[in-house]
Amino acid sequence: MNNKRTIMISYRNMTANSGGSSGVNYNILKYNQTKGIISNLLNIFKDCYCVDGKTYGIDGTILQNVISAKNRNKENSRIKELVLRMPFISLIIYWARLGKATSWMNKIQKQVLLSSNDSIIIHDIEAAYAFCKVTNNIKFALVYHQQGSLYSEWESIHNQKSYILSRYMSRIQRKIFEQAEIVGFPSFGSVNELKKTIGTSEYLHCLQQKIKILYNGFDAVYNFGETQYADDVLGKIMDNERIFITVSTITKHKGVDRIPDFLGFLKKNNVSFSWIIIGDGSASDEVFAGIKKNSIESNVIWEKKPLPHGDVLKLLSKSHFYILLHRVSIFDFSIIEAMSYGVVPILTSTGGNLEMVIDGVNGLFIDEEEDYKKYLKCVNKSKYTDMQNKCLEFQKKYSVNSFLKSYLDLTDSLG
Repeated sequence: MNNKRTIMISYRNMTANSGGSSGVNYNILKYNQTKGIISNLLNIFKDCYCVDGKTYGIDGTILQNVISAKNRNKENSRIKELVLRMPFISLIIYWARLGKATSWMNKIQKQVLLSSNDSIIIHDIEAAYAFCKVTNNIKFALVYHQQGSLYSEWESIHNQKSYILSRYMSRIQRKIFEQAEIVGFPSFGSVNELKKTIGTSEYLHCLQQKIKILYNGFDAVYNFGETQYADDVLGKIMDNERIFITVSTITKHKGVDRIPDFLGFLKKNNVSFSWIIIGDGSASDEVFAGIKKNSIESNVIWEKKPLPHGDVLKLLSKSHFYILLHRVSIFDFSIIEAMSYGVVPILTSTGGNLEMVIDGVNGLFIDEEEDYKKYLKCVNKSKYTDMQNKCLEFQKKYSVNSFLKSYLDLTDSLG
């Protein structure tokens, strides 16, 4: 009998039904509870760890009802953003975060005794940094969920610049990539997005030898549970309206601020629509300004707070188009969710999007104003239905089973 443990580690609080470090770790935990594809699985989060169907605090006490809203681990951001405008303070905050991660990892080590007999898969740079500080000569795989470089994503999220933080983050990121046995990415496109924003050719060569692609996966569900918010929203939308939906953190990388110009074009061409936005972030003011400039305020329903996953899935299942005009894209989990319901994606031709969409077949690429006219060619019912069917056919490749098996293969690659 094989008693080797597979250990997934994320220095983020356990949050259900989201992407990124914690979301993927949680999805592996949730899906594997029913599928049982990965044996002896232990999932570690910033606030707890889960093994054998039980959830424990970092001190080892049994916990109940740990999962909460998607942004549970976000701090009260207004004061934080003001502080982050000072470059040296930004550096000190990140340095302190790494120190806290190391203290956390020491507590984890006392509880679970990480060893070279385990297959260790780490889902963020901070956890990997702490792991390397606390343990000696234990192989690990890093799964990199960031959009571009570590600093590039920080800059997009906070809408700030800090040269000194850029240098520090680059050094930390390079060191972790060098120490990792394998570096996983959610798409080939995410590798290319990273290459645009990191250092030297020597660095790229070192990384190239370690890359493994780990696509996200989702199976459509129709038991949404209580969906009061979704029902209220859908009740406001006319039957003849096309429903566009965006589920995303609103940052420069995500490109939500590009969408109002496209929808303004549709309105001028007498297209009847509603745009549902679920999300908030540092670029929300730019999105609001674009909505006002294009006079589409009456077409927009915007929920900035996190919603229960059932509400999100119901809204996705009733929408016609998922729209997100990225500047940087890895392989967004919400797009896979949307396509599983036959929702046609409207994206930009960058990064992981190129692996999800064939332009004009199962979605549309809108890269510049000239591309807006593409939409008008797919409004007829037969063309749209064909694109829906192609979405459903494509998305079958990204099932829960294939998602879990890719991580099982990763554990085998670690030896």
